[in-house]
Amino acid sequence: MKNNIMNVFELLWTEFIAWLPGLIIAVFLLILGIWLIRLVAKKLRKTKLYGNFEPSIAHFGVISIKITLYVILFLIIVSMLGIPMTSFIAVLGSIGIAIGLALQGHLSNIAAGIEILILKPISDGDFVQISGQVGTVKKIRLFFTILLTIDNKQVIIPNNLIVTTPLLNFNEEGIRQLDLRLGISYSSNIQTARDIILNILTNDPRVNQEIEKPYVKVAELADSSVNLLVRAWTNSDDYMNLQWEFLERVKLEFDKNGVEIPFPQLTVNQSLN
Repeated sequence: MKNNIMNVFELLWTEFIAWLPGLIIAVFLLILGIWLIRLVAKKLRKTKLYGNFEPSIAHFGVISIKITLYVILFLIIVSMLGIPMTSFIAVLGSIGIAIGLALQGHLSNIAAGIEILILKPISDGDFVQISGQVGTVKKIRLFFTILLTIDNKQVIIPNNLIVTTPLLNFNEEGIRQLDLRLGISYSSNIQTARDIILNILTNDPRVNQEIEKPYVKVAELADSSVNLLVRAWTNSDDYMNLQWEFLERVKLEFDKNGVEIPFPQLTVNQSLN
């Protein structure tokens, strides 16, 4: 029994001695490989090509290269240690598939993030509407985009949602059209209302009259009002303030000039028996 145990230990020691040089070389290559991969990543970050890309894409590219190089280094080390590569690669492939399925949603967000950063349907600072959320794009990340609403709330939107749903970008063209409908009563003078509206718009420096002069048309003869269509062009940055201030000034001027804005009224008729 004792001799058998000794034989086993001698066999293991012999195998270890035979395996030791390869192990030392593998450890040396591992340390050297890690150092070289980090050096390559550092050099890549300093190249002009790195600066030509969006920071998020450039960072993701460097990380992808590092991961690829680490996988190659790992396979080389495993091969040097005499581990069968066929079965190992099969196991590694199965693990990769499992991870891919588990992270499917995240991977689609990454792909969408790269698409957004390359094609630039939106950029930082754009005023947009995404899935019912309206605000300014604060930051585009690989996984998500941060939107800052008018009341200073942060909305986190997955990038996959941005590329698969309708998107409104109010800054893309740099100008926007003020498009409003104002109702006046049938007893009010249409020309008076038109003159008031046009006077306000034509004297506002934020209104761009080179593209098209502001105009007011009768859009609809509704049940209780004459609805006027008001249109004018302005810079995207001035749009909201122009609209708010215009509506306030129109109400004040209408009141001064006897132009009535109708509102719903309920008439009750009581019969006497």
